[in-house]
Amino acid sequence: TYVDENGEIFENGNILYANLILRGQYNQLYYFQKKNYKGHYDENGKSVKKALMKTPINGARLSSSFGMRKHPILGYNKMHRGTDFAAPTGTPVLAAGDGRIKTASRTKPNGKYLVIQHGQQFMTKYLHLSKFGRGIKSGKMVKQ
Repeated sequence: TYVDENGEIFENGNILYANLILRGQYNQLYYFQKKNYKGHYDENGKSVKKALMKTPINGARLSSSFGMRKHPILGYNKMHRGTDFAAPTGTPVLAAGDGRIKTASRTKPNGKYLVIQHGQQFMTKYLHLSKFGRGIKSGKMVKQ
């Protein structure tokens, strides 16, 4: 924290070191930045950032979980291969992880629709969005 001569905070910097005590165990975290690597790491060099967030929208409620369910429109049991969150219109949606936008378009059944590819293994899909954030388009890299 940077403080002026009157004791007023005028800027906050990065946390360079933290020691979290969880269940009596010390967890020392260090900030490291070099070329494409930037973030907090433990003493063994393992990143403390999760690959994908569980909930990419703050204040949302779970409206439908993964698994078999009665389809709300079709009326019969059908496999639901996603997790749905409900939030007020205009609530910001975050990228679950670093990745490249594959699709940012509008489709009839999904409304505003966004697909993010996270490396080779994972892909996240965002449906029924009210609008896209500034600069969101296919091919663009996004951060978590």
